[in-house]
Amino acid sequence: MKRKYLDLFGEVFMTNIRAEAIDEWERIIEGKMEYEECQKLYNKHI
Repeated sequence: MKRKYLDLFGEVFMTNIRAEAIDEWERIIEGKMEYEECQKLYNKHI
């Protein structure tokens, strides 16, 4: 029973973390992030 809840937690956690990471990288690639490090990455991309 504990394994089922642990697996569910892991699935939800990883899905959310992955989605946030993808969204953040999309904003970096589009030049929408204001942090200096992100702007440097964007400028190297264009």
